[in-house]
This record gives sequence, structure tokens and C-alpha cells, in this order.
Amino acid sequence: MTNTASTGGRPAPRSGRRRRLGIATGAALMGSSLVLAGCDSDDDKPATAPTESAYLLQEYVSEVYAGVDLVAQARLQQDFIATCMGDAGFEYIPSLAGPLEFTLPEPDDWAAFQLVEGWGVTAGQTGVGMENPAALVSLTGQTASEPDPNLKIALALSPAAREAYYAAFLDVGGCNDQATAEYSIESALATTPDLLALYEEIFELYASDGTDPRTIEIAARWAQCMTDSGYLGYTTPGNASSTFEEALPPNDGELTPDEIEAQRADEVAAAAADLACRTDLDYDAITDGIRIAREQEFLEENRKELDALLLTVRENTPRLPETAPP
Repeated sequence: MTNTASTGGRPAPRSGRRRRLGIATGAALMGSSLVLAGCDSDDDKPATAPTESAYLLQEYVSEVYAGVDLVAQARLQQDFIATCMGDAGFEYIPSLAGPLEFTLPEPDDWAAFQLVEGWGVTAGQTGVGMENPAALVSLTGQTASEPDPNLKIALALSPAAREAYYAAFLDVGGCNDQATAEYSIESALATTPDLLALYEEIFELYASDGTDPRTIEIAARWAQCMTDSGYLGYTTPGNASSTFEEALPPNDGELTPDEIEAQRADEVAAAAADLACRTDLDYDAITDGIRIAREQEFLEENRKELDALLLTVRENTPRLPETAPP
């Protein structure tokens, strides 16, 4: 299963592989999309493309992330945000955790998670429970249990000022977006428009998975299964969690413990129906087969250009002065 939680909607490395990530915790604890997926790079290791013909396009995506000095990138982004927020009249303290190592969940982990937390919607809304089944292994430096200094700054403001603070930080085109654009894989490819276009094409390919007629057909069967189970309005497994969230009654954000558990129970029941329908239809295996065939075709058509993309990202990734190669 492709996990996009930490890549801003873009594919993360394949499940079941251990990765080391740099996490910009100041942004993360405030709900920012600045948390980046990837691996810490090893400057002594040559940047090489996967050599096994059976490797999928997603292995290339993982290799692209592996070419980025993620800690340097996150630190430079945090410094950029601090300057940007200062220009907007707000205080922001650059906040960076040490490397975070975790194991991306396997499909069975997600299935078990759905029967306990649903899709993680209630947990994400209330802070009670787990938003996803990723198993945190170790975290050095600032830990998630330590208070986020920027959250403390925001909470000390008046409601109107706090809203302006979050807008400056997180709105489209705000400081977080600007920092991501300034220090990103896209910026590393800015001097090679053809490779940048190829990089964007990779994610257009992922985004168009749902337009394949075979995927549309099995999604319609899944939607009918959900309807037969009493869950109306669900169209694809990919938007099941957002469909559940949109159907929730409005609230002031202050649910009682009983209300939280009632909502969680409703979510788990809907998620269990989703899981049962996908299992009965062999949905995941069929759609994975469709995706693999599309990826393999793209990879074979663009292998030479993808190799060049890997090398270019590695050569142009943002680095701190003390980590820059001589």
C-alpha cells in the first residue's frame, strides 16, 4: 500500500522498509505539511538507480528522496519560515528534531488499525488515539512529548491574532509553502526543466491511477458493496476517510469523552465495512496489479531520464555549509 502521509500527498518509500527521516517538529505539531519523507543521504555512497528490472517506479521515487540531505533541507526550511514569519510580524522559533526512524506499516498493520481506530479521523480531530499505525522506533533531539514552542506562541495570542498567525504560516502561499518551494526537490531540478517536468509527470501518473477504466470498474463494485452494507455516498476507498469526515455533524471542537468514543465507534464500523468490501473484491491486489503495470511501462519508457534525475537531485540537494562536500 502506498503511504503518502508524510510526503504531502506524494508516494513515500514502499512499506516494510526502515527509513531515517528528519522531522521539522515545530511545523509538524502545528499540523503543517512541512514534514518530509525521505532518507538521510550518505555522501560516500554513489547515487545509482535500481538495477533489478523488476523494481517499480516507486523504487526510483525512494532513491530520489534518498539523494536529499533531509536534515539540512528541514533546517534550512525552518530558518526560512522564521524569517518569513518575522517579516509578517510574528515570532517563530526554528524547531528541528533529530533523525526519526520508523517502519512503514505493512497492509496487515493497516487492516488491524482500521478495526481499532478506523481511518484515524477521530484521533486526528481530538488528539485521542492514533492517527496511523506507523511504529515509531527512536527519536533523538526534540521529542514529540516536548512542547512545541511555536504552538505555545500561537496559543498565547488573541483568537484573531492566532488566526492570522496560522494563516501566515499555513495558508496556501504562506511561509510554509514558500519554504517548501525554496528548499525542495523541485528547486534542485529548477535548472533542468526537462527533468523537472519528468518528476512532475511521475506524480501525475500516480494521481491518474483512479482514471484507469479497470480501477473505475472495481471502485464502482466497492461503492455498491458499501451501499449494501448501509454506507451511502462512499465512491472509492481512496476517499473513504474524507467521506466519513464530511458526514460528521458540526461541532465546536470540544467533544466530551463519551462523544469521542461514540464517533470513534461509528468510524471503526464504517472502516470495517470498507475493509470487508475490499477483501471480498480482492480490491487491493487488483488495483496494485493495475498500478504496477502502469509504473513498469512508465519506467521502461523513461529509464535513462530517471537515472539522470537521480544524479541531478543528489548533486543539487540543499546542504548546510558544514555538510557541503569539499
